[in-house]
Amino acid sequence: MLNLSIDDINQKSDMELEVLFSNNKTQTLTPKLKTAYDFFPNMEREIKKTGVTRQSVWEEYYKKHSGGLKVSQFCEHYRRWSKRVNTVRHMNHKAGDKIFIDYVGKTLEVVDKLSGEVEQVQFYVSILGASQYTYAEASRSQQKEDLVTSI
Repeated sequence: MLNLSIDDINQKSDMELEVLFSNNKTQTLTPKLKTAYDFFPNMEREIKKTGVTRQSVWEEYYKKHSGGLKVSQFCEHYRRWSKRVNTVRHMNHKAGDKIFIDYVGKTLEVVDKLSGEVEQVQFYVSILGASQYTYAEASRSQQKEDLVTSI
């Protein structure tokens, strides 16, 4: 038992909480690595935004910490950190039991080869849970009628 109050827990950094609650042996980090590891929670939020890449986040990190990790080491340590922090739980699905559907990403453009006309389309994806069989198609809108009569 850690015997910590909620106030004690709220005052700790993400790195300190990771050390407290992980089963891994604590690893002593160099100041350079500690700076990168302290940057990773922010990176995780940023990388979820559209158009943000690991490269662009590393460039932001490197502007602030010019003596920091180079891009390949930065990405490797981020991968290790992310693997420890974001555990993955495999879910088994009964065959034919579930289908996951959604419209994804930004609106795409389709160009008619003959007329050169550009049309905006939505991108629909569905995945069967057990087999991971994937189906995707473009449609004029997210209305049911347009999905049936897709482009």
